Amino acid sequence: MATGSSQSKNKKSPNARCLTIDFSDLQQLAESYAPRNRGWTDEETKVLRMFYGKVPARVLAKKLGRSLNSIYLKHLSLNFRI
Repeated sequence: MATGSSQSKNKKSPNARCLTIDFSDLQQLAESYAPRNRGWTDEETKVLRMFYGKVPARVLAKKLGRSLNSIYLKHLSLNFRI
């Protein structure tokens, strides 16, 4: 009958997988990817001023422990200061 066929549609197949999430692990993972937003030290700024344009930005980023984007943004902010 109709009820028998609807029950078979609702049954999970033996190959169906359930996703289980341990939220404590998820929080730890999120924190590891969170931006650190640490300020620039005077020394880092000095290094950036001295070597930007002479050394590839990706090398500066690696040496300073910064993202490539942060190198570009800091350089722009230094160049537009009055």
